[in-house]
Amino acid sequence: MIFDFPYPEYFDLDTADIWKSEREYFLSVEKNIELARTIIFEIQSVLIENTDANFGIELYDNGNDEQKDYYSRNIRQYLDNLNNNEKIFYLDYFFHLNDCYSYNNSYIIKKDQIEDVKFQFFFALKLRQYQYSLINVVKFLSYQKRENFKNNFKALSDFLILVFKQYSTLFSEELTDTVYRYLRRKGQRPFKSGEVRSFLLHGYKKYEEECFLKNINELTETLSLLKREGFVHPATNLDQFKNIFSYKTINPEEKIIWVGSNIELKWFVQILLRELKVIGHPSEGLWKVTLHCFVDEEGNDFEKEETISKARGNLSQRRDLLKNILSRLTSTLPKT
Repeated sequence: MIFDFPYPEYFDLDTADIWKSEREYFLSVEKNIELARTIIFEIQSVLIENTDANFGIELYDNGNDEQKDYYSRNIRQYLDNLNNNEKIFYLDYFFHLNDCYSYNNSYIIKKDQIEDVKFQFFFALKLRQYQYSLINVVKFLSYQKRENFKNNFKALSDFLILVFKQYSTLFSEELTDTVYRYLRRKGQRPFKSGEVRSFLLHGYKKYEEECFLKNINELTETLSLLKREGFVHPATNLDQFKNIFSYKTINPEEKIIWVGSNIELKWFVQILLRELKVIGHPSEGLWKVTLHCFVDEEGNDFEKEETISKARGNLSQRRDLLKNILSRLTSTLPKT
């Protein structure tokens, strides 16, 4: 299926452009009713708040017979089709409080002028247009980096992870792979000599954002289980968890609070390194890096490396549970 998008190199998040492509997708490819209703609601909300109506009840009250008939005919057609999930997409207008708005009226979505969740939604819809025009993906992302992320690649990269976590079902495999390659090509700046960094995923020579983007579901599930089973603090967020595998310096306030026992943290690192081989052995020292990533349940730094490296405890079901949870991370490794 190839869509005839009006401007394949038109990279703004334009509601008119998004409406046209989503209507065609709904009518020609997949009739996702829930998504369609969400798209209708969100676009209508933006147009009502930010654009003028094409005409209102005044056209009927003050117009001639032809204008009265035009108003009556349009509002009747809209109301007749309001609850028909397919026919409502054929109409290029809608009514709100007796005023008529056109979906063809353009409004450009800007990151700093709309709620984050709404910006993510419209960004995802615009991005999926390019699964039919892969040659323009990098141009689109570069344009958005400049226009909405102040040329901050890290901000765009972190944002894309959230988008793919929330809306992964919208994107084709080809589009996803194209975004991965874009992130990989950009890479990361080297670290200063002597800096302590977090762990690096086994098989990688450097931090690669696409690995986390591609395995966001596994990372999310692993973190959720670690919190539920009492290994890490319930307030731990996905960015914190991703950081410990990102080969980066971690600010003190970003460290993960380990609420399990010291021996369980030791098991955590040993299982990842020796048994599952999810992480490589850090040149800075295994336990030095561990202390760089974690603090104790009170939020304080561990006193010394030996607090973890020499922790003692009997093997228990908790160790088996921990290994079972962490096994989900093996999918992050490069395929051989």
